Amino acid sequence: MLVFRYRPGLIIILKYGHIINAQTGYPSDNLQVGVVSESAFVGDVISTALFSLPPSNFHKTATKLNTLFNFKAYIIDNKEQFQQLHF
Repeated sequence: MLVFRYRPGLIIILKYGHIINAQTGYPSDNLQVGVVSESAFVGDVISTALFSLPPSNFHKTATKLNTLFNFKAYIIDNKEQFQQLHF
């Protein structure tokens, strides 16, 4: 999704993904989330949930989810910082 913001003499174009942060109502700022799991369905659900979170909550939430589902995950946030979940 492209969003155009107009200011006098200036056009700002922002590129967003399709995953919306439920708390803010705006698209997520994260660049990428990867999940490897035994089931494609579970991996898709978990990656969408983790993608919409702030990077500061990634490890805590993924650790809780890993008690229910077996998976490995990583996130690259909008500052291009990489976090990987090790189990």
